[in-house]
Amino acid sequence: MKALAANISLPLYSPDSKWSTGSTLYVAEQTIRLFEDGDEVSRFEKDQILASAFVKRSFGKRFHKRNVKLKLKYNEADYSPLGSATTTPPPRDQANITPIIGFSTEDIRWVKNTYIDKMGIVEDDWLGVRSGASGGYGIPVGDGFELWDVGGYVAPNFAFRWEQLLLMSAVATSEIVRNTIVVGKIRYYKKFEHHTVALHAKTKLGYELDSSRQFQLGADSGLRGYPARKFTGDKLLLFNLEDRQFWGTIPWGMKIAVGTVVFVDTGNAWTDNADFDMKWSAGGGIRLGFSNLPKQPIFRMDFGSPIAADGFAITLGTEQQF
Repeated sequence: MKALAANISLPLYSPDSKWSTGSTLYVAEQTIRLFEDGDEVSRFEKDQILASAFVKRSFGKRFHKRNVKLKLKYNEADYSPLGSATTTPPPRDQANITPIIGFSTEDIRWVKNTYIDKMGIVEDDWLGVRSGASGGYGIPVGDGFELWDVGGYVAPNFAFRWEQLLLMSAVATSEIVRNTIVVGKIRYYKKFEHHTVALHAKTKLGYELDSSRQFQLGADSGLRGYPARKFTGDKLLLFNLEDRQFWGTIPWGMKIAVGTVVFVDTGNAWTDNADFDMKWSAGGGIRLGFSNLPKQPIFRMDFGSPIAADGFAITLGTEQQF
């Protein structure tokens, strides 16, 4: 993959800021790869140019805001087959100029937590509700075809007694007659003195997806213990349950927080015409938190194995699994 990305923006740099503006440019040449049962079954080339500019106006006081956003987007995507390696017809080429208007709200407050995403570091989390919706018409350019660009989201976060935190979100995007995707997520955390119980649930539902779009699930995407991209389709369901233990810090040139985790994962990705059953895996892992480095990364190493099948997989990362 070859890509060039550039971004210039003036964000809402404080709670009292009223204006935000920005622009982005993304140019890429990439190979789209499709999988079935962990094996590649097709590939084709995609050349894309994506450019956008926006202006945003915020109304209201600090953490109780109403926002209006105007955006202009140009998107050009050209697909080409790669000989015998292409067994699935690539999507149609497209080119559109899309003016978009969006509205969003936020009624939130900020709280401080520890041992949610990081290991011992004080974290700023928000509680309340954020929501928004946008819509735009994709004006065809050249041989392009018309489409719509609509979407919406809602994200409520709650805290409960005895150090419990519940984070939820639902996002929907659609081009009306194609590429409709609905994503729902839930994260729950219950903190104890030396460990945290964490639960994650996610579903992705796709309708009339282009052949270039495929949901993939495996060790690299949340279902630990299975090969990467083992399960594919236009529907996805995933649950992760972890118990995260924290063992303190060691002075090893820098402060390193040490932790372990045990987990159970279950989920699947499938198509409408395929049988559905949940796949299960379990295992354990190691966490090392580097609190003195920028963004306080966490080294993650998990060892997982399917419960009802043979196999084993090690996954690595620089953040918590969820």
